[in-house]
Amino acid sequence: MRVSDIVRKVRYELAEPTASEWKDDELVSYLNDGFASAWRLAAELHHPLVEQTDDVTILAEENSVQLPSPPLKMISVTLDAALLPYEHPGDLPTREYSKIEMWTVEGLDTLRVWGTPAEETTLTVRLVREPDILRLEASTLTDDEVPMPSSVLELLVNFVIMKAQNRLGGRPQMEASLYQQYKRDVMRALEIREPPLVTCNGYWIPAPKGW
Repeated sequence: MRVSDIVRKVRYELAEPTASEWKDDELVSYLNDGFASAWRLAAELHHPLVEQTDDVTILAEENSVQLPSPPLKMISVTLDAALLPYEHPGDLPTREYSKIEMWTVEGLDTLRVWGTPAEETTLTVRLVREPDILRLEASTLTDDEVPMPSSVLELLVNFVIMKAQNRLGGRPQMEASLYQQYKRDVMRALEIREPPLVTCNGYWIPAPKGW
């Protein structure tokens, strides 16, 4: 579903097929508000929908590289399929390493490693990027796809409708209640019901939370 599809559905429910009381920019702003919230909830739930994998290259004799986009959440960094340990930026090792041993993120989007490779080294980074800003611009014919499953898209439509209607009433307590209910509904819609599995010597068993 595209941004224009959501705006069209919202306008149908508001009985306003063309912009009058609610301009497109206002409705898209509400949509971005709800989308960003859903995206962050998906990240909290470790939903694969919002996770991506990128290869980044550390140049020879360098120990940092800019990530493709500022991460909302870093998941892992691997070298030759081996997971590298994370180190908090404030706990910098005092000695140098001859090979890449660990990593951290400095600033908004700089991946720093401990170890200075003698040649170019490719690392595989798994992360959740910050949510995109969805756009609907007639002048540039921009109409973004909303990257959410259908169950969440319907919740987004209802969220925009309620935000638009509540703007007329101006009741902050209803706004807070709307957000809480929306977040609960999104979490249920995004819940992955198949438990993660771990293998022992014999049977496959569900992994306890936190493994």
